[in-house]
Amino acid sequence: MMGYPLRHRLSFAPLGGGLARRGQDREFAQLARLQEARTATTPPPAESGTSGGAMGYTVALAALHGLGLVGEGTDAVARGLLGELLAEGGIAVQVAMTQTDAARLLGTREKPKVEGWEVFANRQELLTHLQVEIVRRRGQRDGGAAAEDLPWLFAITSPGDTAEALHKVVDGGAEDLIMGIVLGEWPYGITCTVDADGHITNLAGAGAPSWVGRRLPTLTTAELTWLVL
Repeated sequence: MMGYPLRHRLSFAPLGGGLARRGQDREFAQLARLQEARTATTPPPAESGTSGGAMGYTVALAALHGLGLVGEGTDAVARGLLGELLAEGGIAVQVAMTQTDAARLLGTREKPKVEGWEVFANRQELLTHLQVEIVRRRGQRDGGAAAEDLPWLFAITSPGDTAEALHKVVDGGAEDLIMGIVLGEWPYGITCTVDADGHITNLAGAGAPSWVGRRLPTLTTAELTWLVL
């Protein structure tokens, strides 16, 4: 499939309810835009066991100095969150990843053909991109642009030997709406353990909310590939 905006293609995708509650997601995301996500302890309205409100959960957890995903459902949830983020029609969202991590989630090294998803050759190039974005966004804000007018930028990556540098970028970029979702443990922020169905089984880290039992969206490799390639 060719490069249609992802939100136009999702109406044909067999994803269930994970993308159905966009209004709730936008409301919670706007809360985070006002820099209140670091202290948010109440999730967006969604029943336990559903994936509604996933955008709100993701923003709030990532705003607590970054979000790490571990457990049997790590890759499935990462794919689900990636789909949700790229499909978000109410706010501008960008996603940045390394080629290795993109291939891990897609099962192929073919370049994604959707708006808002940038793939970099390695972690150092990704970090450089994030550092440049911090400088650029601060310059825009110094010029009078409000933070809420900037697109969200989510770095989804396995930390490897760049964990400390990534931590500095995530902490330094939060005010400019730059967030980190890490495929692995994240001692600098929140580590979220998820099962194969996307249910949160544990949340560890300073300020971790009591959202155990909530469900994050999941996608299979085939579903994500269908959406973005």
